[in-house]
Amino acid sequence: MILGVFGAGGNGKTVVDAAQIFWGNTSRWEKIIFIDDVVGEKEVYQHEVFTYEEMKEKYSPDKIEILISLGEPSARKHAYDMIKHDGYRLGQLITPGSVLPQNYSFGEGVIILEADINSDVTVGDNTFISAEAMIGHDTIIGNDCIIGPRAFIAGHCNIGNQVYIGPNASLRDRINIEDTAVVSIGAVVFKNVTSDSIAIGNPSRSMKKTDDYQVFK
Repeated sequence: MILGVFGAGGNGKTVVDAAQIFWGNTSRWEKIIFIDDVVGEKEVYQHEVFTYEEMKEKYSPDKIEILISLGEPSARKHAYDMIKHDGYRLGQLITPGSVLPQNYSFGEGVIILEADINSDVTVGDNTFISAEAMIGHDTIIGNDCIIGPRAFIAGHCNIGNQVYIGPNASLRDRINIEDTAVVSIGAVVFKNVTSDSIAIGNPSRSMKKTDDYQVFK
C-alpha cells in the first residue's frame, strides 16, 4: 500500500515526518508520495510529488490511501470531497506518542500527532489534531477541522464542522463552536462561538466574518 500525503507544504512535511516515525514500527506502507497541484516541484523531502491527475493515472484506489495535510478547513473539505468522489480512501495516522483512552471514536482520514485525548471523545472525518493538543472527555469534534498545537479543549465541548482552533487556544468546558468558526491563536473562550465568527483575545470576543474578509489570506 502507498501513502499519498495531499499537500507538500509545511503541514505535509510534518505529516510525512510523523508517518515515517510510524512507518518505522510497521510495514503498513511500501512508500510515501506527495500529491500537490501547486508546489511545482517533482520531489520534496526526497519523496516524489504528483499532481492529483498524475496520481490517479498511476495509482488505482486499491493501491493507495491518502492523508490530507492542508491547513485550512475549507481546503480540507474540498480535497476530501474530490478524493471520495473518485473512489479513493483516506487512511488514518495516530502517532505513537499520542495518549488515547479506552473509549473513543475517530473518523476516516483523522491525523493525530502526539496529542492527549481523554475518554469518550468523538472526532469526525478528515480532522487534523496537532502535537500537544489536549481534548477533554466527552467532547465531539466534527469533520474537516484543524486543532492547533497546544490547544486545550475542556470536557463536554461540541466543535462543529470546518472549524479552525489556533495554537495555544483554550476552551472552557461545555463550549459550542459552530460550523466554520475560527478560534484565533491564544484565544481563551468562555462563551459559545457562532458560525462564521472569529473568536479573538483573552477573554475572547467574537467578530463576524465579512464577505471580503479572508482569515487565511
